[in-house]
Amino acid sequence: MPCDVFIPAAVPDVITEEVATRLNCKYVVEAANGPTTPEGDKALRERGIVVLPDVYANGGEFASCIIIIITFMLAIPEPRGP
Repeated sequence: MPCDVFIPAAVPDVITEEVATRLNCKYVVEAANGPTTPEGDKALRERGIVVLPDVYANGGEFASCIIIIITFMLAIPEPRGP
């Protein structure tokens, strides 16, 4: 099915080389962590499909991970309810 934007948003490694050759889109926005295999990424580039990497598209996940890491490193207790 043709589309303008394809957004894999759930699991990693979903866009393999085989899948990339069948995609009928202009853009891929990687909302999941690592949804494209290296071979799939190469196939997308060869076909001229623009990819917005997960590092940019999924920045909120990155920010929340940093907060969790800092919390553990500083041993800050989690807030409790009232």
